[in-house]
Amino acid sequence: MDTLLMPRKMPSIRPHEDIVYPILVLDTNVLLDYIEKRDEKIVHFINKDLKPLAKKNKLTLGTTIYNVAELLDKEFEINLQLNLIRKRLSADKILNISKNKQRTISYITRSNDSHSWVLSKVQKRIWRILSMLEIFYVAEISERDYTILEKLVLEGILSSQDAMIILTTIKLGENYVYFLTGDQGIIKSPVANDYLEIFDSKNEQHRESLLNRLRFDIEELLG
Repeated sequence: MDTLLMPRKMPSIRPHEDIVYPILVLDTNVLLDYIEKRDEKIVHFINKDLKPLAKKNKLTLGTTIYNVAELLDKEFEINLQLNLIRKRLSADKILNISKNKQRTISYITRSNDSHSWVLSKVQKRIWRILSMLEIFYVAEISERDYTILEKLVLEGILSSQDAMIILTTIKLGENYVYFLTGDQGIIKSPVANDYLEIFDSKNEQHRESLLNRLRFDIEELLG
């Protein structure tokens, strides 16, 4: 059976030896801002500033497999809610079904047409951005990686999911690797910032600084 998200061309799911630096990893909230057009400034930043560099093979845009899992979950919930709105259910019932996994399963089991509609919408929206990204994951964990993970969770006060996202990004390299997020917990985490250069997607100065940094790196690497 074909999987839900089987595109014509699968994106890379791990960095290759010839991967282009610099690398910019996008967090889930940035991907959602883009897909759902929640923030036009971020949509513009990706379309006008980042994608042209990636298309010219001067920049690698990516995300992690953990972000993909989060994105699937969030997009399924969003589109399930849209489907329930179409069916004119009350706000309380919509929240009851979409926020409770057991009720969600019960609903989609009873309503195959609704499930197909939701899956189709998720597929279309997800591949709008994943098709232009590298998808990174951690293939091996070293003792140093475990130490970093422990610090991210216990000292950096990050969730297990966020800690794995940050660790995956850290493992891409010590130089020319950046992380873009709107998550203030990650942005303000002293431990995460010790290992990684993190930029706030909601902050215009941060976006400008990131773009200038990327352009400087590109010039340095190509020079």
